Amino acid sequence: MGISGAYVVDGEVFRFREITPADNQAVARIIRQAFEEFQAPKIHSVYDDPETDTLSQVFDVERAGYWVVEWHGRVCAGCGFYPTAGLPEDMAEIVKFYALPEVRGKGVGRSLLRFVEEKAVGAGYARVYLESIPAFKDAVSLYRKQGYRDLPAPLGQSGHTAMTVFMAKALRGR
Repeated sequence: MGISGAYVVDGEVFRFREITPADNQAVARIIRQAFEEFQAPKIHSVYDDPETDTLSQVFDVERAGYWVVEWHGRVCAGCGFYPTAGLPEDMAEIVKFYALPEVRGKGVGRSLLRFVEEKAVGAGYARVYLESIPAFKDAVSLYRKQGYRDLPAPLGQSGHTAMTVFMAKALRGR
């Protein structure tokens, strides 16, 4: 698959592209590494979700998409949107948004999130929803800065019952 976008910081190019089967193992490793690094719940979360190992297949459905970021020839981050069961028709869930420690704080995550939101608009969504945990405080802070608002309870049926932070955002142009 071709390059879908790029972000340049300090002369370094971070390439955004759709996930392929060859990326599954790297993305699963990035996700699980973040859970271990932040001592996040490994049960009833994306950590122990069997779909984490086959994301290219999981996102090969209508009105879903997942993109990875390549840096120095390797996958260093990923993020997608998905029509999670139980969400309203006009709302997608922002899912599996994780990055390696060495790329955090460079603005890549913010750019990737905006990129994925624009793709969600293109797929017909007016709103997005996400789930997180307090241990991922920098990510939660990023979400708030990008216009996500806290919700009192979860929406939809992600199956990740260990999550305790729930947020939503109306997308631009909708």
